[in-house]
Amino acid sequence: MSSIADSRLLLCTGLLALASTPLQALQELKGTNFKAALALYRENRLGEALPLFEEAVAEDSTNPTTLAWLAETLRRVERAESAVVVARRALVLSPCHAFAHGVIGVAYNPQYGTGLESYDTAWVHLSRAVTCDPEDGNGWLNIWSEALRRGDRTIEERALRRLRETNFFSGVTLAYNRWFLRDLPPNAVILTNGDVDTYPALAFQLKDGLRRDVAVVNTSMLNLWWYVQLVHTRYGLPLPADSATLATRPMCGSGGADSVCLAALVLGEWRRLAFAGTLKRPLAALVESSVPSGPGVLVRTGPVALLRSSAPSPLDTAAVWRSLRGLDPHDFAGPGTSPMDRSAVRISSATTQGFLLHVAWVAVLYGGELLRAQRLRDARQLLEWLRRFERESGMDTPQGREIVDGYARDVAAAEREP
Repeated sequence: MSSIADSRLLLCTGLLALASTPLQALQELKGTNFKAALALYRENRLGEALPLFEEAVAEDSTNPTTLAWLAETLRRVERAESAVVVARRALVLSPCHAFAHGVIGVAYNPQYGTGLESYDTAWVHLSRAVTCDPEDGNGWLNIWSEALRRGDRTIEERALRRLRETNFFSGVTLAYNRWFLRDLPPNAVILTNGDVDTYPALAFQLKDGLRRDVAVVNTSMLNLWWYVQLVHTRYGLPLPADSATLATRPMCGSGGADSVCLAALVLGEWRRLAFAGTLKRPLAALVESSVPSGPGVLVRTGPVALLRSSAPSPLDTAAVWRSLRGLDPHDFAGPGTSPMDRSAVRISSATTQGFLLHVAWVAVLYGGELLRAQRLRDARQLLEWLRRFERESGMDTPQGREIVDGYARDVAAAEREP
């Protein structure tokens, strides 16, 4: 038999096999590319997910949700114009598709620097997203910052309430935010860094009345001039002396500029004023490196570091131990993101383990101080606490095990010393 005949026979055999396949099996085969793409997306392997989403759309171009996932992936790989084109195809099929509206809204939001800059277009689509599906927390997350910029307090507060009511935040995320809010001094400014330590804290304040005295300020957003003005007005936080030039300052990390970026300029001024006692609010940060160098000492008191005028140590052992003892490990067990969350970054970063590692890191910092002070009994007590936290919270990563095991080795070594 010739090779051509062989090929025809194989082709016929394949078609016959396909024809005899049950309809359900065909449907499952058809969805294979989409399922594989979604799995890669959740690992933040967007470059690998993209061609599979494209193949899934080629298999079924009439599914608006598949189109929306392709559009979202395109947006995240910085192909905003293509993302908008695909999302609009989804809206032709389903005019009130919240996911597709959300993709377009974020793509046009100048805050994200996609190259498509239209606050009005962003607002129209973000508003449509939450109207079309008020149960989708992603829409409320996306519209919050634009409502904040526009001064629409009604939508801003509704977004925060709905984020709590739709259970967009996992129990672990809420536990972490309760932890760092709980022990802050009265009227503190807490400098947060990302979504999971900003939105839940603000939602707690609004919906649960928890620590409404605290000013929650996102350090990344301090690169936006309108946000600097907002926290100045809302919290009474001062502007730097040369505020007339602030609007022209570059964003931190934007590169190409020798001048001090906006966020660093603002934070540097707050640090100087807090040290001098004229900020009128205690200044605290979740991450010390988010605060520019300057006068005073950032002292770790638990999940946060508090700026003090002076301190014998960068860690307050009594405050840290009180903070750790107040934790229930079971509150930190479970997934770090909710099933509805569509952020590849939040999903793939193992948010739960990140929270757990932060707890373990704080505990081991405290343990190091105990060992240096030869407080071996307290060091052993902390190790027992840390082992229990590891077991009951489900901390199970190489990094987590190394933190705990490394501390255990340090304790054993100290106990062997004469």
